[in-house]
Amino acid sequence: MEGVLLTGAYGAGKTTLCSEMADQLDATGTSYAAIDLDWLFWFDVPGLSRRDAEEILIGNLVDVVARYRRAGVSRFILAGRVEQDLFVRMGAALELPLQVVHVEVDLTTIRSRLETAVTSGRADDLEAASHQVHQSHTLPRPDHVVVTDKPAPELAASLLTTLGWGQAQRAG
Repeated sequence: MEGVLLTGAYGAGKTTLCSEMADQLDATGTSYAAIDLDWLFWFDVPGLSRRDAEEILIGNLVDVVARYRRAGVSRFILAGRVEQDLFVRMGAALELPLQVVHVEVDLTTIRSRLETAVTSGRADDLEAASHQVHQSHTLPRPDHVVVTDKPAPELAASLLTTLGWGQAQRAG
């Protein structure tokens, strides 16, 4: 079993790349799980510290990954902005080797993606993305960097090959 963490600023294309990688693995008959970390971290408890909220995210992730493992999943694609400290804690809890892929895109592209989004929270995300683009040094050290300057199917195919998942085998 192995996994990849797609990380980067809001609007960089992590979820799009994750989805495309999942589609391509599905087409080869490979067992996989695509997990958007934002959904496992989307809750609010007034007064809860960031560290405690991150522990809930880790617990959610451990539970989901354990269920997928029992079902026979062999490849895990995680997508979300994860800082170094959280990455270390996630890795220890998951006991899953994770390669880190930093998904990069320029702020102009992020702005065009987020400004057209329909949710009210996207304005906040745009402000956060602007800050995050300049704070990439807080992310885990990447094993690979993907610049989202090509169509998602092309980027996903290239990344799957780079990860050694390009000739994925059927899980038994």
